[in-house]
Amino acid sequence: MSELCFLNREDPSAGTVDVKVHGDCPFGFHLSKTKRWLITLAATAASTYTLDALAAAAGLILVASHALRDLDSFPALFFLSSTYLIWGAGLRVNLTANWALLERTGMSANVLSKAAYDIFKRRSKSEQARKLAAGAGYVGAELAKEAPYYAGAIGFVLLSDSVTATEAIIFLGGANLGAAAYEYGLARMIRALLRRADAPAYASFDTDWAPRQYLADYYSTIGSDERQTIAFFVEAMRHSAPDEPVLIFGVGPTLHHVFLAAGRDNEIHLGDYLPANLAEIERWINRDADAHNWGPFVRYTLVCEGVAFPTDEDVI
Repeated sequence: MSELCFLNREDPSAGTVDVKVHGDCPFGFHLSKTKRWLITLAATAASTYTLDALAAAAGLILVASHALRDLDSFPALFFLSSTYLIWGAGLRVNLTANWALLERTGMSANVLSKAAYDIFKRRSKSEQARKLAAGAGYVGAELAKEAPYYAGAIGFVLLSDSVTATEAIIFLGGANLGAAAYEYGLARMIRALLRRADAPAYASFDTDWAPRQYLADYYSTIGSDERQTIAFFVEAMRHSAPDEPVLIFGVGPTLHHVFLAAGRDNEIHLGDYLPANLAEIERWINRDADAHNWGPFVRYTLVCEGVAFPTDEDVI
């Protein structure tokens, strides 16, 4: 059983707490940082080679098929633009898969994405910042891979009479379609890898429980039954001895009943079987930007305690 300990310093009403967490969180794969970087570098090289081969082959096949040979310059440019939409859709799918891979394993098939992810992971506690950094690194690397195709296509048009401008545009559009197929395929491979790594021999509460989703589903608003429960507990707390340590066993990832004791007791101990549940609570204590918003519950608790119009400062 893991325990998260809140210790009020000096003045229990000041709302200042120290936090101690006991227990290990069994997340991710047990690989050293060096091995994760080596795997990422190898995966980046392999994926880059695969992308180049697939994109170039798709572009050449489309030109050689003469399927679009009757297009004029403007329709050809429209075709090229539309292939970027398809490529962008595939890239978006792969960004989601790459983010999941980074969060679970600390590895990626894109070295720039991992580098950006690691930098922001050290400098910021915000999940959104890490996600944006990882995505920017990935997209930047993929856009850079477009440059050789444009350089080659333009070079052939300028230096050779055997390739027309329209054929060069069609080649680039075909390369984009090949890149889109690559992005979709890589995303499917990553998801399959994570599913295989996640798949237990039997359902496990340790691995299948998603505390953040649970909070989003059931504690985004205060239900009528919960309002009655909080009001009942507030009244019950009026008859409890003040300045005593409190233990809440099996707290889960929730804090809506913990606030009741915050102003009366000098210690609050939260116990739960799952470290993941206590990790969600610690995110709120650390004021993580991605932590669950308990503000409405704090405000309603204060109302039940007699504060008619709680201010934002009261809630904080």
